[in-house]
Amino acid sequence: MITYYSDTKDLKSIHNPLIDNSASMRYSGFFDVVKNDQTQYFGTSLKKTLHNQGRIFCDDASKLFSITEGYINLILSFPSTINNGVLSSVKFSNDEFMLWAVNMGQNDIGTPGIGAFLTKNGIEFRVKTSGGEYSLIDDSTLIFADTFFEIEFLWRSAGIEEIEVNPTMAIRVNKEGVVGSVVPIINDAVSNSTFYSAIGQSAPPSTNVFSDVQFQILDNQFNLNNLSCSVSRIIISDSTPDYI
Repeated sequence: MITYYSDTKDLKSIHNPLIDNSASMRYSGFFDVVKNDQTQYFGTSLKKTLHNQGRIFCDDASKLFSITEGYINLILSFPSTINNGVLSSVKFSNDEFMLWAVNMGQNDIGTPGIGAFLTKNGIEFRVKTSGGEYSLIDDSTLIFADTFFEIEFLWRSAGIEEIEVNPTMAIRVNKEGVVGSVVPIINDAVSNSTFYSAIGQSAPPSTNVFSDVQFQILDNQFNLNNLSCSVSRIIISDSTPDYI
């Protein structure tokens, strides 16, 4: 089920999306509204510059998805070319540029957490649970500068049956499968329930470890991303859409 869908045509569309906003999505900083920019989708986008510190976020990621299953679809453009998954004209040191994340600290996600990053090795889709830290790397995508493209991140701990070989995590670009892998994604809430049962106590009522954990797009609360980009659509779901 889609839990958030915004066409990002203006700043109001962040907290007043086309579909749902039970997660109370909002923004901080600022975005430039770019109209008639000839995008193939809505002709409007929100632009994050080096200085406006634009960030989209909600305080309870559990209202969007869970650690065991979810889906994020972004339509983005960057002022530089992405070649072999790597954004050119960016000087990577120890820094990574966050596209989106749950349980994001200053430089990386905590445990449990999940997120996507631009790195010197490619577009990285990362998950951390009690079962370990795992990543997918897209090192093949080519997107020219100032070109809007669609990128999708899918995960399901039981396997994404809609995709061949049933990966538990996958990245798609412009509706084409790029990379997928079978890695363990542990539901720590279930593990906690087992622990409480073993000691003869009732587990907390929530079974979603993302309850009251912040979800963020394009920058974290420390405003360290400082990455120019534009977004013209955001779709979030708690399950894999039927069209995959």
